[in-house]
Amino acid sequence: MVKLPRVRMIPILGTYLPNTVIGLVATLFGATVVGVLLAGAGVPMVAAAALTPARILEGEAWRLFTWTFFELNPLGLIFSCLMLAFLGRDLSTAWGYWRFVGLYLGLAATVGVGTTLVGLAWPAVARQAYLSAWPLGDALLIAWARQFPSRQILMYFVLPIGGRNLVLLVIGGTLLFALFGGVTAFVPHFLAIGIVSAYLSRSGFDLFWLRLRMAFTRRPSSSPARFHVVPKQEDEQNRWLH
Repeated sequence: MVKLPRVRMIPILGTYLPNTVIGLVATLFGATVVGVLLAGAGVPMVAAAALTPARILEGEAWRLFTWTFFELNPLGLIFSCLMLAFLGRDLSTAWGYWRFVGLYLGLAATVGVGTTLVGLAWPAVARQAYLSAWPLGDALLIAWARQFPSRQILMYFVLPIGGRNLVLLVIGGTLLFALFGGVTAFVPHFLAIGIVSAYLSRSGFDLFWLRLRMAFTRRPSSSPARFHVVPKQEDEQNRWLH
């Protein structure tokens, strides 16, 4: 069994963040900055990292993971890093630090596979190059709202919102952006939202399955009894023998 490195809490931005989450944030920020600098020098690092279904089908499997570690909009990069840091901190505490990292990378790969499959039937998606941290950011917002329904965040640092309202806002905002920006550009967003919602709903299914098993276990058996009561009139000396 592989022993994972010890998780340490590091003080930053007035709070403590696990080094696992800091590593994800640093990868997102560093890869974006290096990618932009290399693009200016003519090195196509950003293009090679994009989630392009047609290229994945040709064997470039690394794109299933790398696409979510680039955010080319400066303001979007800042918000993505802040969101990953603080939502990731809370979700890591609830789910486990290394488990959160695994789920984050697994979600990126699953969204990549799903987008590639959609591209098989939708040529416009197959040709699209997806490169953004926001699809997984939407998924983290929904996961955080479902995990901590009584907590609130300040949307745009002004509007306090949380729980079910935050989930509806994320879904409604994604639909609105897709309406104006084109559905093909938001396929990973919808897949990320759907996958994380299905993952979080599995606990309800597990509880239903457990109750169903208990109900069948408690049903009276139709098989004949294998024991019998020893009559009182049997020999007193052997009354404890069956």
